Amino acid sequence: MGLRTISRQVLIGVLAALLALAVFLPDVLFLPAMPLPVAAYAVPILIAAYLLPPRWVLGIAGWTVALELLAGLNHPVPLWRDAADILAVMVIAYLSVALANRLSFEAALTRQAERSAGELEATIAAIADGCIVYDPAGFIIKQNPAAERMFEFSEEELRLSFVERWQRMNPETMDGKPLALEQNPVWRALQGEEVSGMVVILQRPPDRTLWLQISAAPIRLPEGQLLGAVATFTDLSELHRLQEEREDFIRTISHDLRSPLSSILGYAQLLQRQLRQQGREREATMAAAIETSSQRMNSMIQDLVDTARLEKGTIALERRPLALGPLLHDIVERVGVPADRARLRLHIADETLAASVDPARLERAVVNLITNALKYSPPDRPVDVAVERHGEEAIVSVADQGPGIPAEEQPYLFQRYYRARVARQTEGLGLGLYIARLIVEAHGGRVWVESELGKGSTFYIALPTDS
Repeated sequence: MGLRTISRQVLIGVLAALLALAVFLPDVLFLPAMPLPVAAYAVPILIAAYLLPPRWVLGIAGWTVALELLAGLNHPVPLWRDAADILAVMVIAYLSVALANRLSFEAALTRQAERSAGELEATIAAIADGCIVYDPAGFIIKQNPAAERMFEFSEEELRLSFVERWQRMNPETMDGKPLALEQNPVWRALQGEEVSGMVVILQRPPDRTLWLQISAAPIRLPEGQLLGAVATFTDLSELHRLQEEREDFIRTISHDLRSPLSSILGYAQLLQRQLRQQGREREATMAAAIETSSQRMNSMIQDLVDTARLEKGTIALERRPLALGPLLHDIVERVGVPADRARLRLHIADETLAASVDPARLERAVVNLITNALKYSPPDRPVDVAVERHGEEAIVSVADQGPGIPAEEQPYLFQRYYRARVARQTEGLGLGLYIARLIVEAHGGRVWVESELGKGSTFYIALPTDS
């Protein structure tokens, strides 16, 4: 039994004893009936209203009225005095019940507010990203443990104005340019604007550089009054460090491996020509295998380099209006070996259909789709390459008659290093379709595949038409 329940029972007992004494004590002492002051009823009923549920208060008031009537029967008093006492008790009971209802409602609201505050506190504390709540002036009201570890603000810094604290962190954009206060996501949120996913570089003592992705939003009352702002900070510093290491690795591959590979390729071609001139076909075939393997390795290195550059956005597209029909004609006439080219069938609905593209980059994407289709379909089956207009888009398609791709694998085909089950026995890094997607998306287009097991696959490139 809880302490509150025990205290209520004790209080009920005390109140009952007081009421009994107030009514029956004159009878016991053989005293003449004497009117009890209203305070004799008011005090216990008001105490009950503060501590007990409303229905209990009403019950106590009812018993008080009954006892008062009983006392009036035992000790006749003027009718007006009994009526006045009963009316006073009823008024006190009514006010007490109203007070009890109000106190009960406020207690419920307090418990709900405490519960909501506890849930919010636990939610903010559990967020892995930094989370800070600001008042309308930009002072920090609340920060979760992740934000405390991230920024390590001193007591002095917490007392600074938002502008002073922000300037101390020397904010920069991703390209190293100073970030103006008006561009600050938190400052913009304090002006009523929502900001999502802005990357900012900040400096923290003693020698820490933070790469942060910041999202911020204003906090408003339902009627629109601004109460402050809330911001989340995702630490990208470790990811940035890994990206820099990858850049170094790609540069090493691109320079240190390509130089000796170029020598191997050149000498293999020279050796192959000399061996054929001497009639040594067996040895010439071996030299040709060295050349083919060197070219394949060079292609894989190029895939790695292009992937890194496309992901970082450092490849500048040299776009210009271009008719897609002639471009596809040229690609089909040059791709692969003669046996592969003989399998290609070109379908062009409109020779004048044009788009704003970088010809070299788009060719790389289309060639990747064509070589995939040639590689994964039977050598005696054709591969259809087509281009047509569909609304405001130019659609380039490459269709093969291969084994098809299971539906559960299709959403992953254009991801980095992913290879479908049908492709896992062939050479390569699994970057061809991924590079094609990056190139097409850099042009503002999209790629997708439609495939059915046993019936082949069709890969699509959609590009905005040149209007």
